[in-house]
Parts: sequence; C-alpha cells; structure tokens
Amino acid sequence: MFHTPAHKNLTAPGACVTYPAPAARDFSFADHGNIVIVNALTPAAKAWATERLPETARSGFGYVVEHRYFADVVDGIDEAGLVIEREGR
Repeated sequence: MFHTPAHKNLTAPGACVTYPAPAARDFSFADHGNIVIVNALTPAAKAWATERLPETARSGFGYVVEHRYFADVVDGIDEAGLVIEREGR
C-alpha cells in the first residue's frame, strides 16, 4: 500500500499531477548495432509483420532485422499507416 506523508494534501488545488498519454505505437525497436529487434505490439502490427517479414526473422525477442534492411522495414511500416518508436521513449 502506498502512503503519502501526513503533510501532503493531495486534494489541494494543483496537487494533482497529470502525465501525457503515451503515444500510440504499433511497433517498438531496439538497435543492437548490426541488428535491430523489432517488436509488433498491436494486432495490426502483428498482422503486418506476419505478412511482410520472413518467418526466419522471428525470435523470442521479436523480429531480428539486419541494420541494412531496417530503413526499408520502417518505410513499409510508415506506408501502412502504422507507428514505430524506439523502445524506452
């Protein structure tokens, strides 16, 4: 259970902190130098990846894409109207 210090009045004006909603993204990626791991996060992204990325690129971590092909993958994702973002952002 989370407890706030007794001197904090969370009902006071301005006490409520709001954070922006995370950007809707369909894919995330992590650059590992020679390879990039691409993760399909939404049903639309999973369908796109299943249709367009080779089955041999699948791993337990997502899709393994050689760095030299990554720009083409991003272009295809963008053309499909899907969103890709670096992990941790």
